[in-house]
Amino acid sequence: MATDVERNDLRPDRREVLLNLVAAYSQPLTRYFHRKTAAPDEVPDLLQEAILRLSRMNDPEAIRERASPP
Repeated sequence: MATDVERNDLRPDRREVLLNLVAAYSQPLTRYFHRKTAAPDEVPDLLQEAILRLSRMNDPEAIRERASPP
């Protein structure tokens, strides 16, 4: 996952936050998803989705855009 993050065109401060997030939550989330899902091959996709959602929560501009009426 970290290589996917490093390839993204993120501002350096956002990249650092995301890399820290991946480092802190990858193992616990992987264990959680292995316990909760019947299909172990889905775990990498679930982990990536969780990390991406957590990273979006850390971006106030993206949150404002999603909360704005169309």
